Amino acid sequence: GSGNEPIAEARTVYELMLPRLKGLGHEECWELLLDRKSRIIKILRTSIGGSRGTSIDIPAIIRNAMTCSATAVILVDNHPDGDPRPSAADIRETSALRDACASCSILLLDHIIIADNSFYSFNEEKLHKY
Repeated sequence: GSGNEPIAEARTVYELMLPRLKGLGHEECWELLLDRKSRIIKILRTSIGGSRGTSIDIPAIIRNAMTCSATAVILVDNHPDGDPRPSAADIRETSALRDACASCSILLLDHIIIADNSFYSFNEEKLHKY
């Protein structure tokens, strides 16, 4: 393919982002900025945290999306401890980000948490193991 096919499922994002996140000892938060057809415009790292988590930088995520005229965003972060299930804070921040995006007419398509051999998709609401 051309390398710019629409992102249709969480597994595609996992495979795309795993090389950037695999084996890291700290958390990083990235965003995939998408156009109307769910094709990637840009991939940006929005924050770097310590070993005990990173916070979602909502203003930065929205600013990046608007700068790139993205209509949708997929958030990606990693859990270095190997368990991709979301914490209470992950769930709370994802909800806040979804609302903030919506108020700017940006769709938060998914928030995907990656561990080395598995991932969790908020959109698909399940854990996938590899």
